[in-house]
Amino acid sequence: VAARIIESEHADALARLVRVLAADGSVPPEGCFGPALPGQTSVRAPAYLAASPDGKVTYISGLMRGEETLDTVFRASWSDKEAAEFIPKTAGLKDPRGLAVDAQGRIYVCDFDNSLVRVYGPEGKELAGLPVAGPEQVAVHPKTGAAYVLSVRDEVKGKRPKSTEYFNKALVKFRGIDKWEALAQLPLPQRRRSGAE
Repeated sequence: VAARIIESEHADALARLVRVLAADGSVPPEGCFGPALPGQTSVRAPAYLAASPDGKVTYISGLMRGEETLDTVFRASWSDKEAAEFIPKTAGLKDPRGLAVDAQGRIYVCDFDNSLVRVYGPEGKELAGLPVAGPEQVAVHPKTGAAYVLSVRDEVKGKRPKSTEYFNKALVKFRGIDKWEALAQLPLPQRRRSGAE
């Protein structure tokens, strides 16, 4: 099962989830359009998605309203009319980005501006705040629980640069939530993002 965000063609509707069930791109029997999402996506701030282990729930972050990032993680099942807040803005997330779900259904959220990977239980209770410089993306191995995090270490006068200015990046492998230690890291080529000045 794959999912991505698109903008609705209808002026009165918000962005929606699209699900593709087969490699040939065939349409699910229940149709293409899932729950409405608050806010919108943009090239500057893409939306991030992760599915629960059973594939029935999708978690969403990275949405915006105008120029404002919605510091919220949403969740929705395909049959929901609208996505609902899962981790609200009051939880203290600042620019939540990449998401992953492990085999136990725990949700990993890249809290970019706080330099943490936050881990939540399926009911939304925070279980851990794991330090990582500028976490942008996260993936969790389904059998070992090892976490792979794209870490952005650039700072300009104490502030994070725009995504087009990222230069100092690395992929870091962590043992897992129970013993958060870096096992290996792969520095990525130090070059500006394509199209950046």
